Amino acid sequence: MRLQHVIEDLVCKLLLAQGQHPSCGKVSSGKILVVTFDAIGDMVLTTPVLHAIRKIFADSSMDILCSSRNYPVIRDCGYLADIYCCDLNGAVFSSHEWRTLRRLRQNNYARVINLFDEPSALALAKISCLSDRIDSLPLLHKGERQQRIAARLSERFRYSKPVAYRYFTERLFGILELWGETIPHHYKYEICLSDATRTNVGVKYGEMISGALVFNPQGSREDNTLGEAQAAEILGALLAKGQRVILFASPFTQRLLQKNRNLAAERNLVVIADDGILEVAAIIASADEVLTTDTSIAHIAVALEKPVTIMKSSSQWWRMFDPPYGDCRVLIAGGSGAVSAISVKEVLSSLKCLA
Repeated sequence: MRLQHVIEDLVCKLLLAQGQHPSCGKVSSGKILVVTFDAIGDMVLTTPVLHAIRKIFADSSMDILCSSRNYPVIRDCGYLADIYCCDLNGAVFSSHEWRTLRRLRQNNYARVINLFDEPSALALAKISCLSDRIDSLPLLHKGERQQRIAARLSERFRYSKPVAYRYFTERLFGILELWGETIPHHYKYEICLSDATRTNVGVKYGEMISGALVFNPQGSREDNTLGEAQAAEILGALLAKGQRVILFASPFTQRLLQKNRNLAAERNLVVIADDGILEVAAIIASADEVLTTDTSIAHIAVALEKPVTIMKSSSQWWRMFDPPYGDCRVLIAGGSGAVSAISVKEVLSSLKCLA
């Protein structure tokens, strides 16, 4: 067994030994805690479910447990009481996380709701120590170690029934079954942008971002990232039409512009080293259109009701992250299955700014 697994198993045993904190025996009847996914895009897709839970438990205050990178996404949402950060699937278990989980146990929530249905063994142990009774989505299989812990904790979790779903958000809505509610037919994503954030971005970038197209050629996986030549051709076509284009600075865009210095010199190209996901969202809010691979930027664009073209790999699994509504065009790769197989002609013909 790898050393990391030995350490994780030891931490799991310590966590599973924790019940409700002994100094706090009284259950708080007015507080609930919702455990969420760790990716930014997943958090945006979770926001309709949070609203539904808020409505069902309108007489309770609602806290959120989320990853540190998701904190900005919901920081300015007015319907949350407190937000706690813990990177559930992280390989390292820090003293900060231990203190956070201990504080959450001390809160003695009347109800803990788990929407994170893909936890690792360690993440499941962290979640399980929050309460002796947890309402949860059914857990997806993430390995034998996770399954052993899930079996051990079967009496601690009350699982909703698996639901048939097309979209990721509908899968999360399955939790409503535990309280006699059904999946809504219509819902909207949300990205909480304060007036201060919008104003700061407006002052910082001004007319540079107004009326622009945000172009994001890079994803988190190789099959979700455009080839450099492909990205350069798309960028060149947009600039040749006089379209102002925003690129977010990254190693990929740096290599792209170093190899295509003629494009880097274009006055309608704006390269922004953003100051976090809220600034990215505020920039998208000021832009006219978005062209992106299948990343959180796509979901933020939908939440902000912007026209968006999304380039996706051919894997059927990723189709559940297609937007269920909005002014969206989804381009699916053929051939090799990677987004680099999507033709430049198809991309350009999908854009409103070139229509």
